[in-house]
Amino acid sequence: MNKFRLSDSDIDNWLEICSNLFIKWGYDSRHREELTGRKSDFATWKKALERVSCGFLFNDDESMKFTSGSEIMPFHFSSGSGEKAAASLFHIVNQLYNQIYNLRFSENEIPSWAVKMENLADFFLQPVYGTNDDDDRKFLKNVFRQINTLVIENKEADSLSQKPVPYSLYRTLVDEICR
Repeated sequence: MNKFRLSDSDIDNWLEICSNLFIKWGYDSRHREELTGRKSDFATWKKALERVSCGFLFNDDESMKFTSGSEIMPFHFSSGSGEKAAASLFHIVNQLYNQIYNLRFSENEIPSWAVKMENLADFFLQPVYGTNDDDDRKFLKNVFRQINTLVIENKEADSLSQKPVPYSLYRTLVDEICR
């Protein structure tokens, strides 16, 4: 969590915030439907962010009814604690969702996948020195490069390096090499 300048107490605050906001199911109603088969934004990250936003805007503890028909129970942080931790939590979740979750709908050439995965690893996985984190990052980057080499050196697979492949295929290649 060095990448985001978070302390152990920030992580503890995150867990408490998630519990208090009843975040359980995914990013939004579409994501929850994919996970559970039930389309609802109840207990999603989006609903939690709406509750926090209403808590800053409205002093009431009563649920807010909007013209759209939706109802939101404002969430108030106790005595000004947790706002900074919540802001960083929502920011990171939003980045993860926007940059990683939607990859599963993407297609790229294998060399492009390798570059994309290395960039994501560099952004989200800053190593903690004195641990095996840096070795793990180097291992992952090596896996991405091995896939490129396999595709380029194998004449039968060479056409794969020029064709867009879905994320699921690239992920399977990574999984197989990691085993």
